[in-house]
Amino acid sequence: HGDLGDQHMKRDMLQRALEIFEKHYGREHLEVANSLTRLAWSHGDLGDQLTKQKLLQRALEIKEKHHLPGHTHVCPALPCPATPPHAAPHCAPVVVVVEVVEWT
Repeated sequence: HGDLGDQHMKRDMLQRALEIFEKHYGREHLEVANSLTRLAWSHGDLGDQLTKQKLLQRALEIKEKHHLPGHTHVCPALPCPATPPHAAPHCAPVVVVVEVVEWT
C-alpha cells in the first residue's frame, strides 16, 4: 500500500502483521523484531519519529538477544546512517574490499 501512496494503510497493515507475529511467535522472536523494524520505518514515513525510535529500540533489544552487537542482522534495526554517529556506537560501518582477478 505504501508503494501505492497510502502510507496510513501501510502502517495499519504492518501493525496488524506485528500483532499476528507476536501471537504466533511470541514477543521476543526475530520475526517480531523484523516486523517492528518495518512498522517503525512506516511511522517514520508518516513523520512520527518518536514512535519510530521506540519501535526500533524494541527491535534492537530483541535482535541483540539473538545476535552479538554489531552483527549484520542487528544493524538494520538501527536508525538511518544520516542520524548522528553517537546514536549507534556498537554498529560501526563495514568496509568490504573486493579484489578483481582477471582470468587469462
